[in-house]
Amino acid sequence: MIRNTTKRLGVLAAIGLIGAPAAAQVTTPPPKPTESGEAYTPPPKRAPVRANAGANSGRGQVDRAPVPRHDPLAKIGEDGYIIRIERITDEVALERNPYIGESKNDGINAVRFERLARMERQVIENIDLLTQLNTGMIDEIRLADIDDLQKVAQMIQPLIADPSLSYELKERGLLTRIQSEATSGIVKQYQGAINAELKERYPDDNLDHFMRFIMNESIKEARLAYSGLLEEGAGKMSLLRGELSGRAAEALKGVGNTEQLRTALAKLSLEDQQGVLRAIIALRDDPTKPPLEPIDFAVGKTTQKTGEVQVERNPDGSIKFRGGEVIKDGDKPSDG
Repeated sequence: MIRNTTKRLGVLAAIGLIGAPAAAQVTTPPPKPTESGEAYTPPPKRAPVRANAGANSGRGQVDRAPVPRHDPLAKIGEDGYIIRIERITDEVALERNPYIGESKNDGINAVRFERLARMERQVIENIDLLTQLNTGMIDEIRLADIDDLQKVAQMIQPLIADPSLSYELKERGLLTRIQSEATSGIVKQYQGAINAELKERYPDDNLDHFMRFIMNESIKEARLAYSGLLEEGAGKMSLLRGELSGRAAEALKGVGNTEQLRTALAKLSLEDQQGVLRAIIALRDDPTKPPLEPIDFAVGKTTQKTGEVQVERNPDGSIKFRGGEVIKDGDKPSDG
């Protein structure tokens, strides 16, 4: 039993599902079992690099940003289980992160538009893969089925939004490291709550269920981008049919809503599906700007309006936040 569990955990680690970051990405397919049958063991993690105690006038980087007090992502539904977030999880975490304020709105929203346009292109190029995945392949996968696991992991990769939203914002200088890591921490708390629930609900195969959850999370942006294109196309159906010909135009006869459009596209060839989706984008006033509502990341927040939180580590190991609050390692800052 112990050996089997270790082997399963090894497979999870090999495809990046254990300790998954906010991006929750499946990066590489798992390796084949060794001839000896021993479980795959991932390389040990490097110890965090701490700043020099004397560098920068005593200032040093915090190894990991503490997760601020926030409205948790994990909410319990009427059935007693956690309600799954249907939106992009990173976006919801940014909304809940008290370190993100109004000054960040323009920059974050601009990146959201860019990411959606980028993801639409990824979806169009790989619509055949997404269509197959949407038939329930992920929901049927099991850790024990190594070949099927490899196949699904390889199919997922072209549809992953890489990097995650919070990481991209940090890399582009729109979030500080503290703001980005705090956002990732909020997401990880949500994932941890889901994992704990699955352990209770499915004690014998909770790892299978958690792996499916993470895989579905990893392609959520692709699915949302596709659904957005379908909704947009259904709302412009008469114009859309006028832009098409041949089998594509024929398939769209009688289509009047999003689900009918989804069904009609699934019956077309890859080239025709791609043609319809590109025609939807071409009908926009500006094809580079997908329809997307901007988010006000200051709504409902009473502290840290500027979104410019900074921290410094004191010689005794405590952390001092801008504004004067001092906390010890492992504690969380107050709401202000």
